[in-house]
Amino acid sequence: MAILAVVMVQGSSVLGHAACSQVGENEVTKSGQANYIVRIDKDGETKNAEIREFIWCHWHEKQPGSLSVGWISPGGQVSRNSFVFVSDEDGLWSLQVGIDREPRAKTRGDHVEYQAYILERIQIPHGPQTDTALIANEAIMTGDRYRLVLRNKAGKKLAKI
Repeated sequence: MAILAVVMVQGSSVLGHAACSQVGENEVTKSGQANYIVRIDKDGETKNAEIREFIWCHWHEKQPGSLSVGWISPGGQVSRNSFVFVSDEDGLWSLQVGIDREPRAKTRGDHVEYQAYILERIQIPHGPQTDTALIANEAIMTGDRYRLVLRNKAGKKLAKI
């Protein structure tokens, strides 16, 4: 099973901050464009980790930018996801997320948009551990060691990446 991901990154690198600078520069954290074949395996998770690092570093540094990811699921449904880092009309830092899914033979297409005002990093549970712990904003770690939780202004969970 393979998922095709086309990743287009716009904006400048945010690797100047301690929480981001020591994770290392990779294709996604740099400005420019990158194309990936993301498989459901260790290599695919490496690319997903780079995407999480890009999102976290731009969020943490309040660095404007955008990330577009095109996915083709194992079932063949195309999904285009956009992440845009902006200040909203009240001057609050936020992440605008848009998801467009194209229709397939047995599935409807749809469009979803939401705006996240809180991003948290949580540890990935290992072994018998089922609880997840929040990771401090200043902690330095690579994207393969955490997941991102996106929340609205009221703290309601919108998504996990």
